[in-house]
Amino acid sequence: MTTVSTRDAATGIRFTVERFESVMPELPPLFYEHWVEVAVDKDRIALDPDFNRYVALDRAGVLAMQTVRRDGQLKGYFISEVYPHLHYQRTLMAIQDIYYLHPNCRQGGIAAAFFRFVAADLKLRGVKKQLIMRKLHLDPRIGDLWERLGYRPDEVWYSKLL
Repeated sequence: MTTVSTRDAATGIRFTVERFESVMPELPPLFYEHWVEVAVDKDRIALDPDFNRYVALDRAGVLAMQTVRRDGQLKGYFISEVYPHLHYQRTLMAIQDIYYLHPNCRQGGIAAAFFRFVAADLKLRGVKKQLIMRKLHLDPRIGDLWERLGYRPDEVWYSKLL
């Protein structure tokens, strides 16, 4: 695995590629904060991450995880599954599973810098196309940021509880 890391001494922010298994003990509080902030249907679908499957995907070389740390504390993550798409078997794609930045890391260009870092790491891995999602019920400025970073809207997903 390619290891990439960058740090801003002024802010104490560090972007790093990390293994899921090594970060796993730190994830439950952030996963919970993330779920409270963005999940829909919380009254019917409880947060229940399958950490064992994440570890298995990581060990299989399918998972890509980039993190944001401030003064050593985990403040965010971007997790993707990286594999050739079923329709394009010779094209490596990164399909976003989940990303989160703690609210105190959403200013001063940290988010944009982190997303650039994620894309650079995925490119080093040989990824040709990155697919990311945004929740339509949340702040639309994230879509504006994605577009400023060169992403374009491709599809809209719809969901229904069954």
